[in-house]
Amino acid sequence: MSVYNIEGVELRSVYNKNGNDLSICYNKDGAVIFRKQLKVMTYNVGGWYIGSGRNVPEAQKDIYYALQTGMIEDADPDILVIQEYLAQFSDDGTSALTMLQGLFPYVHAEVSGTYFGRAICSKYPITDYVKRQFTQEPSRYFDSCTVTVMETPITVVNTHLGLTQENRDPEIVQLITYLNTLDRFVCGGDFNTGITPTSANTSSTEYINNVKPFVDDGFNTANFGDFGFLLTCVDRTNGTHYYLDNIYTSANIEVIDAYVDDTKLTDLVDDPIDHMPLIATLQIN
Repeated sequence: MSVYNIEGVELRSVYNKNGNDLSICYNKDGAVIFRKQLKVMTYNVGGWYIGSGRNVPEAQKDIYYALQTGMIEDADPDILVIQEYLAQFSDDGTSALTMLQGLFPYVHAEVSGTYFGRAICSKYPITDYVKRQFTQEPSRYFDSCTVTVMETPITVVNTHLGLTQENRDPEIVQLITYLNTLDRFVCGGDFNTGITPTSANTSSTEYINNVKPFVDDGFNTANFGDFGFLLTCVDRTNGTHYYLDNIYTSANIEVIDAYVDDTKLTDLVDDPIDHMPLIATLQIN
């Protein structure tokens, strides 16, 4: 179910003769040959640096600016949800908002302390933004907004769950309860699942506690599912690897591809790394 240009390159967007973006196309026999796909990225940017609670030192500004913008441009997401957002990209005063507005026509950012700033960026208009706090940890959030894609409203949720299972358990219940009220959603974030290489399987306690509740409620999952357990965080200071981040969707939005951009592993040879972007290609049914 694809269409191609004259060079044989598969197209992500198709237009009618008036230049309007089409959500669905048919061949002459009436069979569907194209449905609009949506690319979504979730990324804990760690203050744009290494997740240490500060932004990029001025001496490393150029390296990290090229790294962060390069990963976003390479993925070319329609929607980007960001955790650990800091308003100032680096010590030299570079604005994160200005950077993001150069990449997306629509950006909504919420500045909140060192670790709980967040942002949603989109190629489509953002409306009805709502800040939502977890009862268990009011500093943590599951914010939402509406993004309308080809006349189809989608609720986009950005979340950052707690560090301990004791806190995550009620937060997962609260988040799932909210998601079940939505007709069509995409939920990305840092879920702090606690999954490491030794527990990267569907039988582990970490998976059962942190991922299975979402799957059991009928949500589609980018990580921990058909595309494998995707490593999203590396701490070179202690040699630990983590599978923390995910994108969930409602049953009527299919996850047709998912991967992690691991550019940091090669481009930041001497730095501690932190989170890497998780990207999913979705199909709205």
